[in-house]
Amino acid sequence: MEKRRAKRNGYGCAIVAVIFILIIVTVVSVCVHKMNGKKTEYTDDMSIKAGAHEMAVTELALSDADCTVIMTDSGTAMIDSGEYEDAEGIISFLSANGVSSIDYFILTNFDESRIGGASDIINRFDVKRVIIPEVLPLETDDNEYMRLMSALDGNDITPYVAADNLGFTLSDARFTVYSGTKDAYSSDQSENMSLVISAVHGNNKFLFASDIKEERISEIMSRESEFGHNYLKVPCHGDFEKNSGEFFSFVNPSYAVISNDSSKDAKKAASALKNNGAQVFVTKRHNVCAVSNLNEIKVYQE
Repeated sequence: MEKRRAKRNGYGCAIVAVIFILIIVTVVSVCVHKMNGKKTEYTDDMSIKAGAHEMAVTELALSDADCTVIMTDSGTAMIDSGEYEDAEGIISFLSANGVSSIDYFILTNFDESRIGGASDIINRFDVKRVIIPEVLPLETDDNEYMRLMSALDGNDITPYVAADNLGFTLSDARFTVYSGTKDAYSSDQSENMSLVISAVHGNNKFLFASDIKEERISEIMSRESEFGHNYLKVPCHGDFEKNSGEFFSFVNPSYAVISNDSSKDAKKAASALKNNGAQVFVTKRHNVCAVSNLNEIKVYQE
């Protein structure tokens, strides 16, 4: 009997010890997340609204496709629109967050992963301005491109073709759209002609690098002497070019977002960014939201 009681007492002590260890691990985990700024304060269903003097940037989780929604207290800008099948989810996100009109809709290139949902979005919302690159898609009879052109025509929208750099403001945010400077690049013509967007909000700078490749990356680094940004949307789903490491150091972001990290290149890019001091987020399964209040940026992901 005494042996059984001792055995039960031993089991009880072991259980208490395990529970105590789990509590400690949980507390430490929460503390680490708070120290790293990765608090679970944002979920895919949560309403994202920008207060006075704030800018909220949401990178939607669309696997290998891209769509960025930028909200200020006075308007909305969008960068790209995912693939065709992503349109319904993007529209649901916009509607859930009270968006009825889009002030600036920037399509950085004509790849299906960036213009696929554009036609449905243009048909659904009051889109005031559409900005597109100068270069045409490889095949102008491409389904996504034809749907886009049809939606623009049907809504009496004449897109602005960004042959040169252009700027606009949205509340406290100042945007610069960088176009390619060459008539032709030696390779990756469509990607290298992608529009690159910089958004400055107070002391914070956001860079959305679309699908630019090695040649355009070198061009940007040679032309822009002060191109540091707190936040970087990593080019081309994390493809690692010969000069990507140099580019990451050049931009020097505190936060970096990759739309998918499943490839070896993307994992290499993530590692290089972390070694450069950046916190890396991936949108493969969950949205990423960054909120700027002019002075600091807070980044959230479920």
